[in-house]
Amino acid sequence: MADSSLFRETPTWTVEQARAFMNEHKPEEYILLDVRQPEEYEAGHLPGSILIPVGELHQRLDELDRSRPAIVYCRAGVRGANGTGVLLNAGFEEAWNLQGGILAWEGKVATGAPEAGMWWFEAARDPVDYVSLAWILEEGAKIFYGRMADQFSSQETGSLFRTLAEDEAHHKDTLRNLYGALTGRAGDPVSPEETAVHDTMEGGVSLSKVLSWAEGQQALDVLEFAVAMEVNSHDLYLKVGQRLEDEKSRAILLTLAQEEKAHLDRLTEAFVRQKG
Repeated sequence: MADSSLFRETPTWTVEQARAFMNEHKPEEYILLDVRQPEEYEAGHLPGSILIPVGELHQRLDELDRSRPAIVYCRAGVRGANGTGVLLNAGFEEAWNLQGGILAWEGKVATGAPEAGMWWFEAARDPVDYVSLAWILEEGAKIFYGRMADQFSSQETGSLFRTLAEDEAHHKDTLRNLYGALTGRAGDPVSPEETAVHDTMEGGVSLSKVLSWAEGQQALDVLEFAVAMEVNSHDLYLKVGQRLEDEKSRAILLTLAQEEKAHLDRLTEAFVRQKG
């Protein structure tokens, strides 16, 4: 039975812990990684930090030394958490997310997104388990985006969320077909009742808690949260697709990874526009 046990809490440091570590070590002994957008970096960043936007991290991992400890930060800690997960999945020995991001570093209050510090890790599982898990996550994402489309219906952001909800429904159809090809069984990978019990969306976070948090939030904060979740989803499809032996199944999951990357890019563009 698929579950969300493939998600673990991201290693996190408070501002005080990060400052203490940085004071005790030379800059060349660790990596200070900024995963925000160039516009945010130019407006202000931590001295000595390297800029790699979270949406580009997979493609630019070779620019970083996996043997050096990494402190990852963003605006409020959400993108940084998922960026930290990408590093850990890629074989980095030590990586921590800066809790609250640069807002906390500057003494400001972060958004408090629920369970933002969850990351997906690669483990030995049957491909069918991964497909079933992905089905649950896609259903959660579809509900989330649909709800956000209603919440921001009077804004441009609402149209984007509506389109993403429709895309996630399409992804569920793709996963249903893949499940049938892998098992020879027709129907959904997971029953609606089981999906509801897991209460999980992309990123391994509680859908009900996310929806509760999102009420009353500004579009900027919801967009940043969605960016982080798409990073996690892209990572899952990319890694699982690469390890499947069946070429057709591999191609399907890698296509889904590309589509999640397209979601990530669109959400990032909307986030930058909203912040500007």
